[in-house]
Amino acid sequence: MVLLTCGVGFFIYLALKYSKKKDRCPSCETKFDLETLKPIE
Repeated sequence: MVLLTCGVGFFIYLALKYSKKKDRCPSCETKFDLETLKPIE
């Protein structure tokens, strides 16, 4: 039962992870501009 629950949870996790947009903050979901974003030096 535990393996079945973890297996289903893993697929739900993958679906949620890859459905998020790339221009959003993973914590607060605010949008940021990728063109003006500067790399960390």
